[in-house]
Amino acid sequence: MEINRLVYKGAREICGAVGLNWREMGHYVKNKGLPAFKIDNRGSWIARPADLAAWVEKQRDENLRVND
Repeated sequence: MEINRLVYKGAREICGAVGLNWREMGHYVKNKGLPAFKIDNRGSWIARPADLAAWVEKQRDENLRVND
């Protein structure tokens, strides 16, 4: 039985979950709206799985519409 995760922590884990290069994490947060944050703007990146899933769907919809 799999336990639902509350958060992903760290750029590698977050980017791995959505198929991005972890070295570009700041770019995706700032310019593409990737829903990740740092508490008090310090420490590791944190993201909720549900927020990441919604972001991926939004990116899919926007990019499929452009390619039509």
